[in-house]
Amino acid sequence: MNMKIKTILVDDELHSLENMRWLLDEYCPEVEIVQTFDSPVAALHQLPLLTFDLLLLDVAMPVLNGFDLLSQLLPASFSVIFITAHNGSVLRAIKQAGLPYLLKPVDDEELCAMIHKVTQQPQQIEVERVQALKNQLTEYRW
Repeated sequence: MNMKIKTILVDDELHSLENMRWLLDEYCPEVEIVQTFDSPVAALHQLPLLTFDLLLLDVAMPVLNGFDLLSQLLPASFSVIFITAHNGSVLRAIKQAGLPYLLKPVDDEELCAMIHKVTQQPQQIEVERVQALKNQLTEYRW
């Protein structure tokens, strides 16, 4: 019996959440969506109470962006894939930090490949890496 990858989705845009849920249901049968959040603040309060393997995390969200949310959850025992529509300085900073990401609109093959990669070779996301990333983007307007 194959173990499902328990997954949480956090994105403030409902259509993005619905699209991601559809992509995962359609193309990634190994993924079990445990919960979705359209509010990073609600996610911050609930995530410590949940058990999951993977967090699909939007970067640009109001009140609390994805990096700020994640930094408040670290250290963590789950894998993270950042999701962003920003292909400028935010994407460069994520790449430079060596963190896994997907660019919106998310491609189904890239999604499945990235999930496979991060779950087969889990990387511990260090507080320092996320903090360095946040520092690089202090001037960025979300």
